[in-house]
Amino acid sequence: MFKAYLLSGVSSFPIGSPGGTVLNNDDTEKINAGLNIKICTRNVRTLAQSGKVHDAVEEMGRLKMNILEISEMRWPGSNFCDISDYRVYYLGIVGGRYQHGVGVTVKK
Repeated sequence: MFKAYLLSGVSSFPIGSPGGTVLNNDDTEKINAGLNIKICTRNVRTLAQSGKVHDAVEEMGRLKMNILEISEMRWPGSNFCDISDYRVYYLGIVGGRYQHGVGVTVKK
């Protein structure tokens, strides 16, 4: 997908391209023809309260998000759960303590 043009005879590298790495024209067309994916991050303070994760999933649908990264999710252990058209992956402290933890919610 990326190609380095180090021996192109040009004395300077393209602007915004460290090391002279640029997208090939063929790859650019593939990317533009692909899906638009909306990725967001959110610091929710906690999703340990009842119904909070459902609120987050509803907001994802309303704002047409595909992926939502959640910090301070505060769910214990690690696993996933399905809520309507979304899958919530989470990782927190093992041992039943509702502290720390992160999560990623992905549209199926």
